[in-house]
Amino acid sequence: MVHAEQVLRDTVNALVRIREQTGSPVHALVWGVWGNGKTFSAHKIRQERHDVFYYKAPAEEVSASKLVKGISLVLGAGSRQSKEATLDLLRYTIASRNIRPIVIIDEAQRLLKRPLLMNELKDLSEDPDFALCYIFLGDQSLPRVVQSTPHSLHKRVVIRRELEQITKETIQTVLKEKKVSGDVDEFFTLAKERGWTTLDAYFTATALAKAGLEATKDNILKVAKGLGR
Repeated sequence: MVHAEQVLRDTVNALVRIREQTGSPVHALVWGVWGNGKTFSAHKIRQERHDVFYYKAPAEEVSASKLVKGISLVLGAGSRQSKEATLDLLRYTIASRNIRPIVIIDEAQRLLKRPLLMNELKDLSEDPDFALCYIFLGDQSLPRVVQSTPHSLHKRVVIRRELEQITKETIQTVLKEKKVSGDVDEFFTLAKERGWTTLDAYFTATALAKAGLEATKDNILKVAKGLGR
């Protein structure tokens, strides 16, 4: 399994367990470099679980009302013109489906800088009609943003995980998925030396598969050169 996917699965399971033990929503911070499979893994888990949802924070400025509507949409509740009407829809949807949602917020550093938006997220978490748990997913700036912008919601963050850039298990998963035979240790060593991420490993394994090559050192270097890696 790809490292990011394993970490996110473990995080979801831990949040569910802690929420059941404490009786209240709890949250997580997960961060890592670009290209290590965060977004892909989040979507995969969302598709498999009825209680996990994915929301990507927009790059542009977003109002509190737009944030609420965006979260309501990803939970399948739809939206209305006013924030209050949207909240009513969301409240009804959660109750009728009998779910306890966990929302993965991608590019979370964009939201955590803004106290007004954090207040909205806090309200959606603390109101028992919604009781949202969050996984704040972001880049390497995420811990710094949290530290520099204190908020009471952070007190409910019970998990903090930094994703590794590349792991041997990720290499093994990628080669198996692409049906490429070869030396996992050799591939991993080269990936570490070159500072590759999961995305780099996928591109390289895909090129090896298309060329019908094994993952030997010479073949990996040859393919990597052709890919500009």
